[in-house]
Amino acid sequence: MKITCILSDERLITCVSIIFMLLLISGGIVAQSQRGPLPDNISVAPQTGRPVSIDLTDTWTFNKETVMINYTVKNIDGRQISGIVLTGFPNSEKEVLIFEEGLAFGVTRSFGGGNIASGNAEKVLIKADHILFTDGTYWGDNSIGEADFLTGYMAGRKYAAVELRKQADKKDDAALKAFVKKQPYVTIPDSDKDKSPKWQEGFKRGVGNVMFPLNIDVRNRGDLSGVYSRLADLEDSLAITQKRPKDIKRISKILSFDDPLLLVGFDIAGKELKFEEEFTGDDEWLNGLRIKIKNTSGKTLQFVSLSMRFPETLATGNQMMFAMSYGQHGLFPQPERTEQTPIAPDAYFDIHIGEKEFKSLKHFLGERASLADLTRASISVSSVKYSEETKN
Repeated sequence: MKITCILSDERLITCVSIIFMLLLISGGIVAQSQRGPLPDNISVAPQTGRPVSIDLTDTWTFNKETVMINYTVKNIDGRQISGIVLTGFPNSEKEVLIFEEGLAFGVTRSFGGGNIASGNAEKVLIKADHILFTDGTYWGDNSIGEADFLTGYMAGRKYAAVELRKQADKKDDAALKAFVKKQPYVTIPDSDKDKSPKWQEGFKRGVGNVMFPLNIDVRNRGDLSGVYSRLADLEDSLAITQKRPKDIKRISKILSFDDPLLLVGFDIAGKELKFEEEFTGDDEWLNGLRIKIKNTSGKTLQFVSLSMRFPETLATGNQMMFAMSYGQHGLFPQPERTEQTPIAPDAYFDIHIGEKEFKSLKHFLGERASLADLTRASISVSSVKYSEETKN
């Protein structure tokens, strides 16, 4: 089974998608990776009366063993959707889509699933088998019994949020850190031990989906600053707390196991701020953003790319991401960056959103959102290129 989770901070998505993005960023997608037409034997089952519309677009070939089907799902029902089980994909019993920010009415999102590399000529019909709405109601045949998994998953996320809040409210950082790091993340509460195995599996996955990224975050940061901000976002998405006012903003950083850079902090209009720290911002709150970075790779850097993500744009489609960079990549010379010289090991440097970059950012976001209405952004390292003298 493959589970695709559409998260507020995009920390957990399908493994195949993670590999694809990393390869794409680093220039490692091999020559045979390409889009292609759908085989004639693959189609969508009749969709009359269904709450979602599924559209198969094309295929994506990674290599001779992996050819995925690209498809979109649109909510055409009046209710917000939390999860969908799809069946019929070749070499995949089911595709489970979980929308932790919800899939609102009229919103379309894109996915990839199945594997048609074997070239099976049998007729394939893809359909929505079960849909869980955010209000707790559901639709569908549930022919493969995944309804309990979805409800258990959502219950697990809420359980994790409640337990985290209990720990956070104790104001004991050592206890909270121990709680986040403990293994296993959860045992089934006594009140739920009579639930089906599918429900219990979903519950454990839902708790793990919350706790595992926090565990990584604490280990990488060494502090709890990311836990408090992500708990606030989780409570927002679960409607446990009221949404923050639109003028209260926050910029977070997303860490991975072996980042070659340290995102130190940032300033806006000369005011120094910390990641995860809330601040008051106006309608152009990212204008003049300057991110301070330290080269911790031990090598000289020629080019650095960061990704700025806007989790609230999940309300209108796939999450919007804006690229920020420093230096010369080589493949794409930029004469205006001649002053951006290579970065020595342990040196500090800035990536800045100037007037030109801010204009591009506003235009990009304006396709689906207003910067003034967004309250959160997250920064992560996308890629680095080392100088030739320090290449492995």
